[in-house]
Amino acid sequence: MEFKAEQLASTLIIGSDYVADVAGFADKAVNAGVTMIILNETRLEGVEKQNLAQYIRDITRAKQVAFLIADDVKLAEAVAADGVYVSDRHQVAEVSAAAVVAGLYTGVAINNRTELLEDVPAGLAFYSVSPVYPSAHVDETQPIEHLAGLTTVVQNSTLPVVAMGGITMARLKDIVRMGVHGAAAVDAFVNAEDLDATVKAFNDTFGGMTSTKHWETPAMVWQFLVSTPTLSKASCTNK
Repeated sequence: MEFKAEQLASTLIIGSDYVADVAGFADKAVNAGVTMIILNETRLEGVEKQNLAQYIRDITRAKQVAFLIADDVKLAEAVAADGVYVSDRHQVAEVSAAAVVAGLYTGVAINNRTELLEDVPAGLAFYSVSPVYPSAHVDETQPIEHLAGLTTVVQNSTLPVVAMGGITMARLKDIVRMGVHGAAAVDAFVNAEDLDATVKAFNDTFGGMTSTKHWETPAMVWQFLVSTPTLSKASCTNK
């Protein structure tokens, strides 16, 4: 599947570290309408990991949901995933080169504007900025710059940006004001009381971001926000 920025709107990060039944929850999430799944599986290995990845590939393909695997080009190629998520930006050139050969695109995690790549490698499709807020799932190797740091990345990036880390439904409207194309989360989805409503809130919030790279004026932001359906009560768990 070719990368499109709208695929970032509701990005589920999933793996055995986050939920007991990875396959079952991925199935629920796909049916709820998530736009992208990133498999970050650190406990399973070998055939078990490949079988899990293949299952998620099959259900995402059926619903036209983008599917990426973290840091494993060979596995992504084996199951015909759409791309590879690179968790270490220092590896992005090497991983992207291998991914392009395999017909895959990549996304890479960065912390702030200083980590934007001067030379964007072929195949790199998006940046994830994390953590935007404190999160139990993201290592805070540098001070968190929150929304101010996020917006400086968007303003200086030539690629679409997805926000990650401490994402909750209550924070979505603050995040979309920064000009990102979507938000990636674990807990906001896994711990949702109503998964369908949560996914819809993500998709509704970022649905207007596909027509332009960034918001160019405050008026554009306001026009989008007032036209966005009111979000339901939020689950305030972190990413």
